[in-house]
Amino acid sequence: MRICEALALSWSDIDFVNNTVSVSKTLIQYSNEIQDSAKTKESNRLVSVDSETISMLKEWRKHQNYGAISLHDSLVFSYHQKMRTYELERQHLVRHFKKAKVPNIGFHGFRHTHASLLMNNDVNPKEIQMRLGHADYSITMNLYSHLAKEKKKETARVIKFVLFSASAGIIETLAMILCEEVLKIPGHWICYTIALVLSVLWNFTFNRKFTFQSAANVPRAMLLVFLFYVPFAPFTIWNEHFLADTHGWNEYAVLAINMALNLSCLLYT
Repeated sequence: MRICEALALSWSDIDFVNNTVSVSKTLIQYSNEIQDSAKTKESNRLVSVDSETISMLKEWRKHQNYGAISLHDSLVFSYHQKMRTYELERQHLVRHFKKAKVPNIGFHGFRHTHASLLMNNDVNPKEIQMRLGHADYSITMNLYSHLAKEKKKETARVIKFVLFSASAGIIETLAMILCEEVLKIPGHWICYTIALVLSVLWNFTFNRKFTFQSAANVPRAMLLVFLFYVPFAPFTIWNEHFLADTHGWNEYAVLAINMALNLSCLLYT
C-alpha cells in the first residue's frame, strides 16, 4: 500500500473475518484531507493480509482508545480520535531509522521491498500489479524489470553450476571404467577410491570456480566441502566395498548412489 492510502484507512475498511483490507481512499498530503477516491481507478482494490497482521490490527484497535470500544467508525492510524499527518509519521519513521542505525528508505521503500520479495518468489507480475494498484502492467514491469533480469542471471548461473559440477561426476565415472574395465585393478573399492580422489582434485583445482557457487564465498565453501569429505570419503569407500565387493551389488549402481550424495553436498554449499 501507499503511505497515503494507509493513512486514509478506516476500521470499516478492515475485514477481520476474511483477512482483507479495502483500499478506496487516499490522503492529500498538502491539505491533510482524505480524498474519497483512490489515486487511480486501478488503485481501488482488495488487499489480502496475513493473520499476524490482522492480530496486530486488533491489538492496535484496543490500544487506540485505551481499550474502549468506539461507537463510530474512525481512522485506523489515529490516536485519541486525532488524525495522523503524513509529515508527522515521516518524522517518526526517520527517528526509528536513526535509532536502528539503518538506511532511510522512506515509506515507499517498504512498498518496494514488499514487491521485490513477491517478484523474487516468482509471484505472477499481474498479481503484483493488482496488489500494488498500478494503473498499468507496464508500470510494474518497468519498476521491477531489474529483478526479472537478476532472476534470469540466477537461473543461468544455477544451470552452469549443475553442468560444470556434473563434469566431476563424469571424471569419476570415466576413472572408474578405466580402472575396472581397462586396467583391471582388483577390488571395486580400490577403483572407487582412485576415481573419488581424481574427482575431488578436479573440484578443488581446475573446476573450483563452478564447483563452489559464490566466488566471494569460495574459502568458506571449500572448507565446508573439505569437512564433508573427511567422513564422506571413508564412508563411501567402505560402502563401495561392502555393497559391491561383499554383497555383489553392481559397482556402477553403488557409484551412482555415492555421486548423488556428493552432488547434494555441493548444492548445499
